[in-house]
Formats: sequence, structure tokens, C-alpha cells
Amino acid sequence: MKRFNARQAFRKPVNAFKQKGASALEYMILAAAIIVILGVLSTNDTVKDAVESAFESVFSQAESEITGE
Repeated sequence: MKRFNARQAFRKPVNAFKQKGASALEYMILAAAIIVILGVLSTNDTVKDAVESAFESVFSQAESEITGE
């Protein structure tokens, strides 16, 4: 049976310091994926038209609510 060592109980995990780099890498991969998705969506005419019409509809409804028309 192992003997309890007080230093082992309060020692920080070795991987705790490596998490900062992993988080930055994960954010970079996520940002790259979002950029690629937006690039693909902006070049696809069908999706582009659907997104544009959806935003135009939302903004025209908001404008009509503000102006009271």
C-alpha cells in the first residue's frame, strides 16, 4: 500500500499549465472554421439570397415598427 505524502496532496497537476496554450489553439481553430463557413456561404448564391432576404425582412419590420407605418 502506498504511503500518503503531503506534497502529493497539494501538488498542482502537470497539465494545468498546458491548458492556456490549448485554449488559444482551440479559439484559433474555431475562428478559422467560422471564416471558412462564412466564405462558403457568401459564395453560394442560393444561401446568400436567402440570408439577404431574411435580414431585409427583419430590418424592414423593425423600421415599420419604429415609424409606425
